[in-house]
Amino acid sequence: ALPAAPAVLTPFQTKRIEAIVAAQSLQKITGDCSVTIPALRDELKNGPPDRRIHILRILGEAGSHAAPALPEVLAILNSSAEPRTQARALETLSQLSLDEMVLLPHIQPALAPSNSLPHKLNSPSQYQYQLPPNVRVAAAINALACIGSNGVPHLIPLYQGTNIPVKAAAARALAKIGPPA
Repeated sequence: ALPAAPAVLTPFQTKRIEAIVAAQSLQKITGDCSVTIPALRDELKNGPPDRRIHILRILGEAGSHAAPALPEVLAILNSSAEPRTQARALETLSQLSLDEMVLLPHIQPALAPSNSLPHKLNSPSQYQYQLPPNVRVAAAINALACIGSNGVPHLIPLYQGTNIPVKAAAARALAKIGPPA
């Protein structure tokens, strides 16, 4: 598919295909969609909110190539009221930056719901066996796995907690870290 890259790039440059389609195609074909990052950043700032999750996913797949989009990702993470968008922004942040100083201030607030019972349940036993971690908590746990051994001190209390699905997610994150955990 590599010979198709110029065929994707030219329509993007002449604005005949949108940045999201071009970025996704170029990322899959060449492993590098950096030429589309400015357009994706603009789309995150000025485009419709319903496209943000898709754009965030593409930026996450681009990894460090998409690091210039960190300000827009952080802006969405801090301003979105929609949990799935917040979760996707946190996951994207962890794919763009492995810097603890950038990640931890956003991971810790996302983990707070994992330690409290929902009001509609009466007992901890109902909570620990019936409710999986919400999308923000799951994204935070995955982000901790991305920072490797530095995430371990934050994962251990989650593993030692009483919420079985959170405990399982923490165990998977520790396994992903591997021997450094």
